[in-house]
Amino acid sequence: MGIGLAVVWQLVDLHQGSISAFSAGRGKGASFTVQLPLTLEPKIQLSAASDVATSLDKFSVLVVDDSEDTTEMLARLLTMSGAIVTAATSGEDGLRIIAENEFDAVISDISMPGMDGFEFLRRLRQMPNCSNIPVLALTGFGRPEDIQRAQAAGFYSHVTKPFEFEALVDVLQKLPKRRSNGRR
Repeated sequence: MGIGLAVVWQLVDLHQGSISAFSAGRGKGASFTVQLPLTLEPKIQLSAASDVATSLDKFSVLVVDDSEDTTEMLARLLTMSGAIVTAATSGEDGLRIIAENEFDAVISDISMPGMDGFEFLRRLRQMPNCSNIPVLALTGFGRPEDIQRAQAAGFYSHVTKPFEFEALVDVLQKLPKRRSNGRR
């Protein structure tokens, strides 16, 4: 689930395949079926792949999520898109890291043990030079009231897991420019 499912969906889509899920009900497990065609023809052209690979050139991002798998996968994908990524697996670590570094944006999970994403954002806004850094909520909570709560708390944008990576890149590209030390 979460980012893993989004990555699988995108990989299957790139190969012009399909993915389906089945469950007999709560507590009975689930099975996922992936079908890929036998072909040597790529769905995307190299120029399109090249555009994604440099779309976040030198864009500095802090990813905060208690799931090491999520932070690692997101860091790899963003790095492949040209971003400079730092990862933290707790709100406390994220605050420590941001106190020592400058970032163009922060992507934070909301549901984390200890310090959740809302408390992380509240404390971040109290830090010097962090009042205007765009913080995106990346979460499995996607009901309209969840999105409204994130916006009311001050998150710049709300991205629901699973998500399309290109959509996340698009949000990052549209962030307001930050000017500090000659950087964005």
